[in-house]
Amino acid sequence: MMMAEDIAEAILAAAALPERTVIEEMTLMPTKLRDYSADIVAARTLGAPEED
Repeated sequence: MMMAEDIAEAILAAAALPERTVIEEMTLMPTKLRDYSADIVAARTLGAPEED
């Protein structure tokens, strides 16, 4: 999981570039993605009518 410090470090690195440099897009992603399967199961059942 990414931490706020990771984002801050990327912003500081970009801000330190010379004025002749333009960053048009920056994508930051964690190296290990989170498992969303439990969230999907919970969302599927949350608020669903009870089965008889």
